[in-house]
Amino acid sequence: MEVVVVTRHAGFLRWLQAHHPQLVNGAEVLPHVTAAEQIRGRTVVGNLPLGLAAEAKMVLAPTYEVPAELRGQELTAEQLEQLGCHLEAFQVVKHKIELEELGPDGFCDWYAKEFGVPVETAVADNDGACR
Repeated sequence: MEVVVVTRHAGFLRWLQAHHPQLVNGAEVLPHVTAAEQIRGRTVVGNLPLGLAAEAKMVLAPTYEVPAELRGQELTAEQLEQLGCHLEAFQVVKHKIELEELGPDGFCDWYAKEFGVPVETAVADNDGACR
């Protein structure tokens, strides 16, 4: 598995080394991603914008609840541990659609076809989202 770690946070990198050394050993570590080519087809550990995440094979994102008093602070590995930090895997698929061409009910029709759900279950609610 070709892994790239994307983080500028030393505490997260230390937490990752302590809990998942197999992901860090031999991995390229980048403070940020500037081009899709840096991650295309690779497993990424870290957080990415959705458009870039769609280029990765898989994204292993750190997940934890940050209390208001710690927001905006650099967290240590110990704090991440206390906050229950863990990795969650995501595979993002990008679909280009032209909403203008779909018409008022077209998005739900597209959604039903694309995701294999019955059209009657892909009904737009008050905010226009198909559920």
